Amino acid sequence: WTESSRITSRQGNLQPSVVQIDDNFLIAYLRRGGGYDPMTDGYMVRSESHDGGRTWSGGQDSPFPNPNAAIDFLRLKSGRLLLVYNDSMNERTPLTVALSEDQDKSYPYKLNLAEGPYDYAYPYAIQAEDGRIHLVYTSHDRSQVNRAVFTEDDIIKGVTR
Repeated sequence: WTESSRITSRQGNLQPSVVQIDDNFLIAYLRRGGGYDPMTDGYMVRSESHDGGRTWSGGQDSPFPNPNAAIDFLRLKSGRLLLVYNDSMNERTPLTVALSEDQDKSYPYKLNLAEGPYDYAYPYAIQAEDGRIHLVYTSHDRSQVNRAVFTEDDIIKGVTR
């Protein structure tokens, strides 16, 4: 193991989630840094590597809002990309999943899995052998762990279970 280039960004960043697109091309989405005060320009940070992760581009604001909260990013068996994040600059609600069919160029499908008066945070997703996506996340000031199970088609059709 050797340290590679550091990802720097406008407000700082932490907790990267990386997806490998091919042997050399990787994409990372990161939780933005900075404080927790309300803001109008708090976005998830995006960086990419074109040499298998040895070096990374500078972190740029993505189109996705981020209230300084953890995210998850996953390549699904279908080749689609799944992004899990809080679709807000200032609140950890709603907890949203977004699906890309074109290698991160666009995310036409979005679905709010949890929304309301609580904080929904620290998401972690896996895809099971049967194709279903299992997501765990916290709520109620990190005192409760929740689980959601859904499919790619659920996201496309806008169906929650």
